Amino acid sequence: YLACWAPLVDAAAPLDARTAAAVARDGSLLAQEPGRAIKARFRVFNDAFDALRRAQARWAVPDPALRAELRAEIGAAVLPAWGRFYAEYSEVRFSKKNAKEYLRWSPDAVRRVIDAELFAG
Repeated sequence: YLACWAPLVDAAAPLDARTAAAVARDGSLLAQEPGRAIKARFRVFNDAFDALRRAQARWAVPDPALRAELRAEIGAAVLPAWGRFYAEYSEVRFSKKNAKEYLRWSPDAVRRVIDAELFAG
């Protein structure tokens, strides 16, 4: 079951060195290539998380201890990497006008969904 969460971890992996070096830290809008790379990572994470949320919220795990264990394992697999990526790039101006579209899932929001919705049936 953790393998289906791998695309989220991959989306949160560090950017390649060339793209990371091109990220402006002064509040200016990024050039097209690094901006697209960051948008793509956020888009992949959002789409994969939305799909997994829809599917796994319908799955029922009646045993509370097992449900808590599954949720904890998913959180441990996803949240550290996503927290780092989100902290690093959510304040970067990678989009002229649609940043909120890409910043749908903060680490806290992801944690709330994992803890409250997954495997609730």
